[in-house]
Amino acid sequence: MIARIANPTGMRINQLLLEAEEVLATTDVRNLAETTRQVVLFIFHDHGEPPHQSNQHLRPFALRLNSFSLIPVVPHTHLNRNVWNHAPKSERSMPTNDLQPIPMDRLAAGIDPETTHWLWHGFLHPGDITLLTSQWKTGKTTLLSGLLQHLGTGTPFLDFATRAAKAWVVSEESASHWAERLQLTPIGAHVQLLARPFRSRPTIDEWQHLINRACEARAANVLDLFVVDPLASFLPGRCESDAATLIEVLQPLHQLTDRGVAILLLHHPRKNAPEVGNLARGSGALLGFVDISLELTRYSHWKADANCRLIRAQSRRRGTPERVAYEWNPTTGTFNTTIDPKHRLFEENWARLRAVLEGPQRWNHTQGNPRLLANGCGPPRPQHAVRMAGPGLREEAHSP
Repeated sequence: MIARIANPTGMRINQLLLEAEEVLATTDVRNLAETTRQVVLFIFHDHGEPPHQSNQHLRPFALRLNSFSLIPVVPHTHLNRNVWNHAPKSERSMPTNDLQPIPMDRLAAGIDPETTHWLWHGFLHPGDITLLTSQWKTGKTTLLSGLLQHLGTGTPFLDFATRAAKAWVVSEESASHWAERLQLTPIGAHVQLLARPFRSRPTIDEWQHLINRACEARAANVLDLFVVDPLASFLPGRCESDAATLIEVLQPLHQLTDRGVAILLLHHPRKNAPEVGNLARGSGALLGFVDISLELTRYSHWKADANCRLIRAQSRRRGTPERVAYEWNPTTGTFNTTIDPKHRLFEENWARLRAVLEGPQRWNHTQGNPRLLANGCGPPRPQHAVRMAGPGLREEAHSP
């Protein structure tokens, strides 16, 4: 039906139907006007100016559709490719360095020493993108608030050094929610808030406009950290699970990283609990795109540990800790590092194991077993018992 509306003369109708199917597959068909508009725009971008005079009716029809006030829908990836293929060369993305290779022995000479200093040691580095993934309502934004507070003075946060920095926070939360949070964790004027900057999910053009504004702030020396909280609320279109489209949407962030801005993206996890390192929801291309991946989980399920959290990290840079455990005080709003649950469990179990190893009856399992003694399998030495107990004990227990 839509193809016949776009081409009532019946010319190339079969081809138009095939092309329309590709657009319909990724368009919200509940909005017929929007669906039709996407098909018409697809035909224009794919074929340029209609070659036959009988198709000139398409232009006013498309203009009428564009006049509707509709929720933006990002075109299908195939539509993006056609826009690329038929766009003037001046509008296509060109290489940033004219494809001039740089000798490896000259790389260090072009690095600004200021950009080599961590904003938050091990976690936020100028020119890098950090992804922080956590279950909703687990404390991502609370952790962010504590960090932003310390970036105002450059004092250590969770026992890791920070340096004074200016930040933008693009947030899905309202300004009133942030005002309530700041009563417990005051943050200075070094942080600027963009609370719900879009009425709905932004289009690619709106996303690019936001990044352009951030680049202007960087040029004015008023931006060191760009935060998106959360990423899913501001990604144009429905591209979390489409690797190619996801990377296409994220690539503009390199306009900021190339200028030395550190980027922090807050994200939600998958529904099913995956292995450590794959917690982030959507395409795995996201984890490959970022430089540092942080996973924030609950410390334990004990009620006494309700305000304790554990950060697991994977990074391209040296200096990023593998694990950090901390506790947040909801009364004072302060953060303090605490013993890693892995180490706490070892301490508790090692005390019991040591008592067994040093006890008078520790090798009773070999007594009265002639077969083991005949084969020379006497009581194992203490260090062997430690090795059999597992990797955690091997690392921290040294028996004589």
